[in-house]
Amino acid sequence: MKTGVTLWACVAGILAGGATSFLVTAGPLDPPAGPVASTYKTLTEVEPRRLIGQPTSFPIVIQSPGSYYLASNIVGVSGQDGIRITADNVTLDLNGFTVSGVSGSRAGIISINTRTNVVVRNGGVNGWGHEGVNLLTATASRVEGVTSYGNLRDGIAVGNASVVEGCVALSNGTNGFQGSSSASFNRCVARLNANAGFRGTTNSILRDCIADTNGTIGQAHHGFFFGSNAVVVSCTSLSNRADGFNLGEGSQVTASTARSNATGGIVTSGNSVVTQCTASNNTGSGITVGEQSHVLNSIAASNGGVGVFSGNGAYIANNTARSNTLSGFTVAGSSYVLNNNSLFNGPGATIGNGITSAGSDSRYEGNNLVGNDFGLVLSSPGNLILRNSTSANGGDGTTDFSEVSTGNAAGEAIDVRTGGNVGSNGNVNVRY
Repeated sequence: MKTGVTLWACVAGILAGGATSFLVTAGPLDPPAGPVASTYKTLTEVEPRRLIGQPTSFPIVIQSPGSYYLASNIVGVSGQDGIRITADNVTLDLNGFTVSGVSGSRAGIISINTRTNVVVRNGGVNGWGHEGVNLLTATASRVEGVTSYGNLRDGIAVGNASVVEGCVALSNGTNGFQGSSSASFNRCVARLNANAGFRGTTNSILRDCIADTNGTIGQAHHGFFFGSNAVVVSCTSLSNRADGFNLGEGSQVTASTARSNATGGIVTSGNSVVTQCTASNNTGSGITVGEQSHVLNSIAASNGGVGVFSGNGAYIANNTARSNTLSGFTVAGSSYVLNNNSLFNGPGATIGNGITSAGSDSRYEGNNLVGNDFGLVLSSPGNLILRNSTSANGGDGTTDFSEVSTGNAAGEAIDVRTGGNVGSNGNVNVRY
């Protein structure tokens, strides 16, 4: 009992001595002046976006700027668009859901009149009677993370200066993707669309995109089909019904692949650059460029036409053309053909030369021509031939330089097929 009394006395002493401290720590009990304000957020503050649900009638019309989202799938009706956007500065988040059309419906998502800064992202659009996503009237817009499939027209179409990123266009009735001027496509895939995989006008940019098995046999439906000044980087075009890449004047194709397309692999107009590319197993020629173009550090192999075909004034350097049905390189006049390998072209009954040209005023330097039907074939005078090497063209080397016409200037020709020294003259042409 004495212990209990002592304990209670201690507790009482502690409480009495520390009361002031406890009160100070807790703060004043009186509320601040003025009305008491709630610290809770409103529902609008928690979710500022506006919900779009299944409507009682179509189309759904977004007519005010802001952010909108889906909370369920939406199914359209015949004769109407799914979602119409009639305002600028709209973001529509599909939120992983799908906007589906029915027979006779119109576009899945469409901008109306001239719009700016429309964003559609994160979901699916399928089965519409017109386009899946049509933002052709919307400038500086974005489509991100959308799969558009089974629509009767384009899968995704965007306006000037717009961006399409991380999207898929599958089995649409016309083009997979379509863009107006200065559109950009990044990390997108177009497959099994009835027309082009990717199609656009001028100044377009494409990076890390794939076009696979697009087009209709016998039609000019290319994997990538763009106008002038297109920039293509790290893209792949395979098994399309026409050209893999068909691009206008001033275009650039870098680190890209064209394989097993029904006509040509990479085709550009004049003043273009193709570098670090591979074109193989295409029915037509591997790489075709217009006048004043460059083809650099690329491979053209096992194509049904010419490996590399160029217009006047071309610079063709450090490429390999191998096992193409026709010539490895066919070059027009006023060109510089430097340090290329042309190997075993013309493997069948069709004649395939290492390098062929009917033009004048070109320089052929440092090329290696091996195992072709004919080595260097120049049918016009006025060309310069230096430091080339040839072997086994025509089977035994008899056609290495046999088809070079008179009137061309050439370094000394040295035959070392049975051994010997090529000498110290750096401009000699060597048969080995």
